Amino acid sequence: MTVFKVKAATCFGEDALEALSGIEAQSVLIVCDKFLSDNGTIARIAHRLVQAKKITIFDGPVPDPTTAVVGSGVKSIAACLPDVIIGIGGGSAIDTAKAMIYFAVQGGIIQKPYFIAIPTTSGTGSEMTSLAVIRDADTQIKHVLVDELMAADMAILETSLVLTVPAGITANTGLDVITHAVEAYVAKGANVYSDALAEKSLELVLDSLLACYQDGKNAAAREKMHEASNLAGIAFNTAGIGMNHSMAHQLGSMYHLPHGLACGFFLEAVIEHNAADPAVQAKYARLAVKLGLATASQDEAQAVIILRNVIRALKSSLQVPTRIRDIRNAPAAADYAKAVCVMTGNALKDYCLDGNPVPVSKEAVAKIYSAVY
Repeated sequence: MTVFKVKAATCFGEDALEALSGIEAQSVLIVCDKFLSDNGTIARIAHRLVQAKKITIFDGPVPDPTTAVVGSGVKSIAACLPDVIIGIGGGSAIDTAKAMIYFAVQGGIIQKPYFIAIPTTSGTGSEMTSLAVIRDADTQIKHVLVDELMAADMAILETSLVLTVPAGITANTGLDVITHAVEAYVAKGANVYSDALAEKSLELVLDSLLACYQDGKNAAAREKMHEASNLAGIAFNTAGIGMNHSMAHQLGSMYHLPHGLACGFFLEAVIEHNAADPAVQAKYARLAVKLGLATASQDEAQAVIILRNVIRALKSSLQVPTRIRDIRNAPAAADYAKAVCVMTGNALKDYCLDGNPVPVSKEAVAKIYSAVY
Protein backbone atom coordinates (compact mmCIF):
# COMPACT_ATOMS: atom_id res chain seq x y z
CA MET A 1 0.00 0.00 0.00
CA THR A 2 1.16 3.52 -0.82
CA VAL A 3 -0.04 6.55 1.14
CA PHE A 4 0.07 10.10 -0.22
CA LYS A 5 -0.24 12.80 2.42
CA VAL A 6 0.38 16.54 2.55
CA LYS A 7 0.44 17.86 6.10
CA ALA A 8 0.89 21.60 5.59
CA ALA A 9 -1.95 23.92 4.73
CA THR A 10 -0.50 26.15 2.00
CA CYS A 11 -1.51 29.80 1.90
CA PHE A 12 -0.70 31.52 -1.39
CA GLY A 13 -1.88 34.31 -3.64
CA GLU A 14 -2.38 37.96 -2.81
CA ASP A 15 -1.44 38.94 0.76
CA ALA A 16 -0.83 35.37 1.92
CA LEU A 17 0.79 36.75 5.08
CA GLU A 18 -2.70 37.69 6.31
CA ALA A 19 -2.94 34.06 7.47
CA LEU A 20 -0.72 35.04 10.41
CA SER A 21 -3.40 37.29 11.88
CA GLY A 22 -5.43 34.23 12.83
CA ILE A 23 -2.63 32.54 14.76
CA GLU A 24 -3.32 32.42 18.50
CA ALA A 25 -0.25 31.85 20.65
CA GLN A 26 1.11 32.38 24.12
CA SER A 27 4.70 32.45 22.84
CA VAL A 28 5.96 32.69 19.24
CA LEU A 29 9.56 32.05 18.29
CA ILE A 30 10.60 33.43 14.88
CA VAL A 31 13.64 31.69 13.39
CA CYS A 32 15.37 33.72 10.66
CA ASP A 33 18.77 34.89 9.49
CA LYS A 34 20.27 38.19 10.60
CA PHE A 35 19.54 39.87 7.26
CA LEU A 36 15.78 39.43 7.61
CA SER A 37 15.96 40.52 11.21
CA ASP A 38 17.69 43.75 10.20
CA ASN A 39 15.86 44.68 6.98
CA GLY A 40 12.37 45.07 8.40
CA THR A 41 10.92 41.77 7.19
CA ILE A 42 10.60 40.32 10.67
CA ALA A 43 8.92 43.48 11.94
CA ARG A 44 6.43 43.02 9.11
CA ILE A 45 5.81 39.43 10.21
CA ALA A 46 5.49 40.37 13.87
CA HIS A 47 2.98 43.09 12.97
CA ARG A 48 0.66 40.40 11.57
CA LEU A 49 0.81 38.30 14.75
CA VAL A 50 -1.93 40.30 16.44
CA GLN A 51 -3.01 37.41 18.68
CA ALA A 52 0.47 36.48 19.95
CA LYS A 53 1.15 37.42 23.56
CA LYS A 54 4.94 37.11 23.31
CA ILE A 55 7.32 37.16 20.33
CA THR A 56 10.97 36.10 20.46
CA ILE A 57 13.46 36.20 17.58
CA PHE A 58 16.33 33.77 17.01
CA ASP A 59 18.45 35.12 14.16
CA GLY A 60 21.34 32.67 14.35
CA PRO A 61 20.76 30.64 11.14
CA VAL A 62 23.56 30.70 8.57
CA PRO A 63 23.97 29.11 5.13
CA ASP A 64 24.58 25.36 5.49
CA PRO A 65 23.41 25.41 9.13
CA THR A 66 25.67 23.62 11.57
CA THR A 67 24.94 21.46 14.58
CA ALA A 68 26.29 24.29 16.75
CA VAL A 69 23.76 26.78 15.36
CA VAL A 70 20.95 24.30 15.93
CA GLY A 71 22.18 23.81 19.50
CA SER A 72 22.00 27.55 20.11
CA GLY A 73 18.49 27.56 18.69
CA VAL A 74 17.40 24.79 21.04
CA LYS A 75 18.61 26.93 23.94
CA SER A 76 16.42 29.75 22.63
CA ILE A 77 13.47 27.37 22.62
CA ALA A 78 14.20 26.40 26.21
CA ALA A 79 14.25 30.07 27.19
CA CYS A 80 10.93 31.13 25.63
CA LEU A 81 9.00 27.80 25.49
CA PRO A 82 7.09 28.62 22.28
CA ASP A 83 3.81 27.01 21.33
CA VAL A 84 4.26 28.41 17.79
CA ILE A 85 7.50 28.48 15.82
CA ILE A 86 7.86 30.37 12.53
CA GLY A 87 10.77 29.53 10.26
CA ILE A 88 11.27 32.25 7.65
CA GLY A 89 14.01 32.57 5.06
CA GLY A 90 15.75 30.32 2.59
CA GLY A 91 16.15 26.60 3.04
CA SER A 92 18.90 27.03 5.63
CA ALA A 93 16.74 29.08 8.00
CA ILE A 94 13.75 26.78 7.64
CA ASP A 95 15.94 23.68 8.07
CA THR A 96 17.42 25.25 11.20
CA ALA A 97 13.94 25.76 12.61
CA LYS A 98 13.02 22.17 11.78
CA ALA A 99 16.12 20.74 13.45
CA MET A 100 15.54 22.93 16.49
CA ILE A 101 12.02 21.56 16.80
CA TYR A 102 13.23 17.99 16.38
CA PHE A 103 15.86 18.14 19.11
CA ALA A 104 13.75 20.25 21.49
CA VAL A 105 10.82 17.84 21.29
CA GLN A 106 13.00 14.74 21.43
CA GLY A 107 14.80 16.22 24.43
CA GLY A 108 11.54 16.82 26.29
CA ILE A 109 12.00 20.60 26.36
CA ILE A 110 8.63 21.35 24.70
CA GLN A 111 5.67 19.58 23.20
CA LYS A 112 5.39 19.64 19.40
CA PRO A 113 4.74 23.33 18.54
CA TYR A 114 2.57 24.59 15.71
CA PHE A 115 5.11 25.16 12.95
CA ILE A 116 4.76 27.75 10.18
CA ALA A 117 7.29 27.88 7.31
CA ILE A 118 7.63 31.00 5.15
CA PRO A 119 10.16 30.67 2.31
CA THR A 120 11.87 33.81 1.01
CA THR A 121 13.53 32.00 -1.89
CA SER A 122 11.98 29.68 -4.46
CA GLY A 123 14.14 26.59 -4.32
CA THR A 124 14.27 24.16 -1.47
CA GLY A 125 10.60 23.36 -0.99
CA SER A 126 11.58 22.90 2.65
CA GLU A 127 8.23 24.29 3.78
CA MET A 128 6.62 21.07 2.49
CA THR A 129 9.09 18.40 3.61
CA SER A 130 9.76 16.44 6.77
CA LEU A 131 13.53 16.56 6.48
CA ALA A 132 16.34 18.96 7.31
CA VAL A 133 19.98 19.05 6.21
CA ILE A 134 22.51 19.98 8.90
CA ARG A 135 26.28 20.24 8.53
CA ASP A 136 28.88 18.96 10.95
CA ALA A 137 31.44 21.79 10.96
CA ASP A 138 34.23 19.46 12.12
CA THR A 139 33.85 16.80 9.43
CA GLN A 140 32.19 18.99 6.75
CA ILE A 141 29.63 16.21 6.25
CA LYS A 142 25.99 17.09 5.72
CA HIS A 143 23.53 14.95 7.67
CA VAL A 144 19.90 14.52 6.67
CA LEU A 145 17.35 14.38 9.50
CA VAL A 146 14.01 12.83 8.60
CA ASP A 147 10.99 12.90 10.91
CA GLU A 148 7.34 13.95 10.67
CA LEU A 149 8.00 16.14 13.73
CA MET A 150 9.64 18.61 11.34
CA ALA A 151 6.79 18.85 8.84
CA ALA A 152 5.20 22.29 8.82
CA ASP A 153 1.56 22.74 9.81
CA MET A 154 1.26 25.81 7.60
CA ALA A 155 3.27 27.07 4.63
CA ILE A 156 2.92 30.66 3.46
CA LEU A 157 3.95 31.56 -0.09
CA GLU A 158 4.16 35.34 -0.07
CA THR A 159 5.31 36.59 -3.47
CA SER A 160 6.37 40.02 -2.18
CA LEU A 161 9.11 38.34 -0.12
CA VAL A 162 10.94 37.06 -3.21
CA LEU A 163 10.80 40.13 -5.47
CA THR A 164 14.21 41.36 -4.32
CA VAL A 165 16.08 38.04 -4.50
CA PRO A 166 19.27 38.67 -6.53
CA ALA A 167 19.61 37.10 -9.97
CA GLY A 168 22.40 34.74 -8.91
CA ILE A 169 20.38 33.34 -6.02
CA THR A 170 17.34 33.10 -8.28
CA ALA A 171 19.37 30.96 -10.69
CA ASN A 172 20.82 28.70 -8.00
CA THR A 173 17.53 28.11 -6.22
CA GLY A 174 15.84 27.49 -9.55
CA LEU A 175 18.32 24.70 -10.25
CA ASP A 176 17.36 23.18 -6.92
CA VAL A 177 13.70 23.11 -7.97
CA ILE A 178 14.61 21.41 -11.24
CA THR A 179 16.71 18.81 -9.44
CA HIS A 180 13.97 18.07 -6.90
CA ALA A 181 11.37 17.57 -9.62
CA VAL A 182 13.55 15.55 -12.01
CA GLU A 183 14.88 13.29 -9.27
CA ALA A 184 11.45 12.77 -7.73
CA TYR A 185 10.03 11.81 -11.13
CA VAL A 186 12.26 8.74 -11.41
CA ALA A 187 12.86 7.99 -7.72
CA LYS A 188 12.06 4.59 -6.27
CA GLY A 189 9.07 6.00 -4.39
CA ALA A 190 7.56 7.83 -7.37
CA ASN A 191 3.82 7.42 -7.83
CA VAL A 192 0.98 8.97 -9.81
CA TYR A 193 0.65 11.87 -7.37
CA SER A 194 4.35 12.75 -7.15
CA ASP A 195 4.65 12.43 -10.94
CA ALA A 196 1.84 14.93 -11.49
CA LEU A 197 3.39 17.37 -9.03
CA ALA A 198 6.86 17.05 -10.56
CA GLU A 199 5.50 17.54 -14.07
CA LYS A 200 3.61 20.68 -13.08
CA SER A 201 6.59 22.01 -11.16
CA LEU A 202 8.86 21.66 -14.17
CA GLU A 203 6.24 23.18 -16.46
CA LEU A 204 6.15 26.25 -14.20
CA VAL A 205 9.96 26.39 -14.04
CA LEU A 206 10.36 26.31 -17.81
CA ASP A 207 7.73 29.03 -18.07
CA SER A 208 9.03 31.38 -15.39
CA LEU A 209 12.60 30.81 -14.13
CA LEU A 210 14.37 32.72 -16.88
CA ALA A 211 11.83 35.54 -16.58
CA CYS A 212 12.55 35.79 -12.84
CA TYR A 213 16.28 35.82 -13.53
CA GLN A 214 15.97 38.58 -16.11
CA ASP A 215 13.52 40.71 -14.12
CA GLY A 216 13.29 40.03 -10.42
CA LYS A 217 10.31 42.35 -10.04
CA ASN A 218 8.18 40.23 -12.38
CA ALA A 219 5.57 39.29 -9.76
CA ALA A 220 3.67 36.86 -11.99
CA ALA A 221 6.81 34.88 -12.78
CA ARG A 222 7.95 34.99 -9.15
CA GLU A 223 4.60 33.59 -8.01
CA LYS A 224 4.92 30.71 -10.48
CA MET A 225 8.44 29.88 -9.29
CA HIS A 226 7.30 29.95 -5.66
CA GLU A 227 4.56 27.49 -6.57
CA ALA A 228 6.99 25.35 -8.58
CA SER A 229 9.31 25.07 -5.60
CA ASN A 230 6.40 24.17 -3.34
CA LEU A 231 5.10 21.47 -5.70
CA ALA A 232 8.56 19.96 -6.16
CA GLY A 233 8.94 19.86 -2.37
CA ILE A 234 5.74 17.82 -2.04
CA ALA A 235 6.87 15.57 -4.90
CA PHE A 236 10.25 14.63 -3.47
CA ASN A 237 8.96 14.42 0.10
CA THR A 238 6.67 11.68 -1.23
CA ALA A 239 8.86 10.00 -3.84
CA GLY A 240 12.38 10.57 -2.57
CA ILE A 241 15.38 11.88 -4.47
CA GLY A 242 18.67 10.29 -5.46
CA MET A 243 22.34 10.45 -6.32
CA ASN A 244 22.26 14.02 -7.62
CA HIS A 245 21.46 15.29 -4.13
CA SER A 246 23.79 12.80 -2.46
CA MET A 247 26.66 14.15 -4.52
CA ALA A 248 25.62 17.80 -4.20
CA HIS A 249 25.51 17.57 -0.41
CA GLN A 250 29.18 16.61 -0.33
CA LEU A 251 30.34 19.08 -2.97
CA GLY A 252 28.46 21.94 -1.34
CA SER A 253 29.80 21.13 2.09
CA MET A 254 33.38 20.67 0.88
CA TYR A 255 33.53 23.97 -1.03
CA HIS A 256 30.74 25.95 0.68
CA LEU A 257 28.69 26.25 -2.51
CA PRO A 258 25.02 27.20 -2.68
CA HIS A 259 23.06 23.96 -2.67
CA GLY A 260 21.22 24.58 -5.94
CA LEU A 261 24.45 25.41 -7.74
CA ALA A 262 26.00 22.20 -6.42
CA CYS A 263 23.00 20.24 -7.69
CA GLY A 264 23.25 21.87 -11.09
CA PHE A 265 26.74 20.55 -11.76
CA PHE A 266 25.47 16.98 -11.94
CA LEU A 267 22.01 17.16 -13.51
CA GLU A 268 22.78 16.04 -17.06
CA ALA A 269 25.34 13.43 -15.98
CA VAL A 270 23.00 11.85 -13.44
CA ILE A 271 20.19 11.67 -15.99
CA GLU A 272 22.60 9.95 -18.40
CA HIS A 273 23.71 7.52 -15.69
CA ASN A 274 20.20 6.59 -14.62
CA ALA A 275 18.88 6.38 -18.18
CA ALA A 276 21.14 3.37 -18.82
CA ASP A 277 18.24 1.44 -17.30
CA PRO A 278 15.54 1.05 -19.99
CA ALA A 279 12.65 1.60 -17.57
CA VAL A 280 14.20 4.79 -16.22
CA GLN A 281 15.01 5.97 -19.74
CA ALA A 282 11.35 5.51 -20.63
CA LYS A 283 10.33 7.59 -17.61
CA TYR A 284 12.67 10.45 -18.53
CA ALA A 285 11.39 10.29 -22.11
CA ARG A 286 7.82 10.50 -20.88
CA LEU A 287 8.74 13.58 -18.87
CA ALA A 288 10.22 15.20 -21.97
CA VAL A 289 6.99 14.51 -23.84
CA LYS A 290 4.81 15.80 -20.99
CA LEU A 291 6.80 19.04 -20.98
CA GLY A 292 6.42 19.45 -24.73
CA LEU A 293 10.14 19.05 -25.34
CA ALA A 294 9.80 15.85 -27.38
CA THR A 295 7.05 13.99 -29.20
CA ALA A 296 5.64 10.59 -28.32
CA SER A 297 6.84 9.23 -31.66
CA GLN A 298 10.48 10.10 -30.96
CA ASP A 299 13.00 7.50 -29.88
CA GLU A 300 13.23 7.36 -26.08
CA ALA A 301 17.00 7.78 -26.07
CA GLN A 302 16.67 10.87 -28.25
CA ALA A 303 13.98 12.30 -25.97
CA VAL A 304 16.32 11.92 -23.00
CA ILE A 305 19.09 13.70 -24.90
CA ILE A 306 16.66 16.54 -25.62
CA LEU A 307 15.78 16.77 -21.91
CA ARG A 308 19.44 16.99 -20.99
CA ASN A 309 20.11 19.58 -23.68
CA VAL A 310 17.22 21.77 -22.52
CA ILE A 311 18.60 21.72 -18.98
CA ARG A 312 22.08 22.54 -20.29
CA ALA A 313 20.74 25.45 -22.35
CA LEU A 314 18.79 26.83 -19.39
CA LYS A 315 21.91 26.71 -17.22
CA SER A 316 23.76 28.63 -19.91
CA SER A 317 21.03 31.28 -20.01
CA LEU A 318 21.22 31.56 -16.22
CA GLN A 319 24.99 32.09 -16.50
CA VAL A 320 25.85 29.61 -13.77
CA PRO A 321 29.25 27.92 -13.73
CA THR A 322 29.14 24.41 -15.15
CA ARG A 323 32.66 23.39 -14.17
CA ILE A 324 34.20 23.30 -10.70
CA ARG A 325 37.29 25.05 -12.04
CA ASP A 326 35.11 28.06 -12.85
CA ILE A 327 33.80 28.67 -9.33
CA ARG A 328 35.18 31.40 -7.11
CA ASN A 329 38.27 30.19 -5.22
CA ALA A 330 38.30 27.00 -7.30
CA PRO A 331 40.50 24.20 -5.99
CA ALA A 332 43.58 23.16 -7.92
CA ALA A 333 43.11 20.06 -10.05
CA ALA A 334 45.30 17.92 -7.80
CA ASP A 335 43.51 19.05 -4.66
CA TYR A 336 40.13 18.41 -6.24
CA ALA A 337 41.22 14.91 -7.28
CA LYS A 338 41.99 14.14 -3.64
CA ALA A 339 38.65 15.61 -2.55
CA VAL A 340 36.82 13.37 -5.02
CA CYS A 341 37.83 10.33 -2.99
CA VAL A 342 36.42 11.84 0.21
CA MET A 343 33.25 13.15 -1.42
CA THR A 344 32.59 9.85 -3.16
CA GLY A 345 32.77 7.91 0.09
CA ASN A 346 30.43 10.34 1.83
CA ALA A 347 27.99 10.45 -1.10
CA LEU A 348 27.61 6.69 -0.96
CA LYS A 349 26.55 7.02 2.70
CA ASP A 350 24.14 9.88 2.08
CA TYR A 351 20.51 9.28 3.02
CA CYS A 352 19.19 10.49 -0.34
CA LEU A 353 21.02 7.81 -2.30
CA ASP A 354 18.47 5.18 -1.25
CA GLY A 355 15.88 6.84 -3.49
CA ASN A 356 17.92 6.57 -6.69
CA PRO A 357 16.14 4.42 -9.28
CA VAL A 358 19.23 2.37 -10.21
CA PRO A 359 22.22 1.05 -8.25
CA VAL A 360 25.10 3.49 -7.82
CA SER A 361 28.71 2.35 -7.73
CA LYS A 362 31.75 4.05 -6.24
CA GLU A 363 33.24 4.23 -9.73
CA ALA A 364 30.17 5.94 -11.20
CA VAL A 365 30.09 8.63 -8.51
CA ALA A 366 33.84 9.32 -8.77
CA LYS A 367 33.58 9.50 -12.57
CA ILE A 368 30.84 12.14 -12.43
CA TYR A 369 32.67 14.16 -9.78
CA SER A 370 35.82 14.11 -11.89
CA ALA A 371 34.00 14.94 -15.13
CA VAL A 372 32.59 18.24 -13.82
CA TYR A 373 36.00 19.66 -12.86
